[in-house]
Amino acid sequence: MVRIVLLGPPGSGKGTQAETLVKDYHLAHISTGNILRENIRKGTMLGKQAKAIIGSGQLVNDEIMIGIIKDAVKGKKNFILDGFPRTIKQAEDLEKINLSPNLSLYINCPDDAIIKRLSGRRTNPITQQTYNIYTNPPPKGMHVVQREDDRENVVKDRLAVYRKSTAPLIDFYKKKGILREVNGEQTIENVAKNVNAIMQKIA
Repeated sequence: MVRIVLLGPPGSGKGTQAETLVKDYHLAHISTGNILRENIRKGTMLGKQAKAIIGSGQLVNDEIMIGIIKDAVKGKKNFILDGFPRTIKQAEDLEKINLSPNLSLYINCPDDAIIKRLSGRRTNPITQQTYNIYTNPPPKGMHVVQREDDRENVVKDRLAVYRKSTAPLIDFYKKKGILREVNGEQTIENVAKNVNAIMQKIA
């Protein structure tokens, strides 16, 4: 049984590494961000509740998130949680419903690099393909949009929320002996190599 919690600031590359892990180790990818965005797009009750909160860079409340997680992991033995838990209380709530991870991967990246990554990120609304105006610009003439929560002022707010609420999880999982840290400033390929080396020891 492989249960992974991905930690790291927004824009550290967690989603990219999650996709690689899902493919290489046949894990269910449970991205709370993707689930919330899909609900917002569809205009569901959950989406309406989450839209205003996400737009301000704040965190969706614990009760909503735990409900999403319980629903998403039904029938799945091996999974990776991307975007949850984000607080000590949420981590404790996971334990209460017997969904404790056996590995916490922490992808570390400094704020200045993250601001450049996220504020430069653009998405093709049709294909959902992601680009970056600084490092991987979209083809000329392609219509791309910036996510509301990628605006620079919101990114800074998200980082402040992360430092206050989520960073304490690093110590939480370190004390449990399951935290492994990877430098997220490296190339995607090198981060993946580091992550793979860690996975070889547990998978």
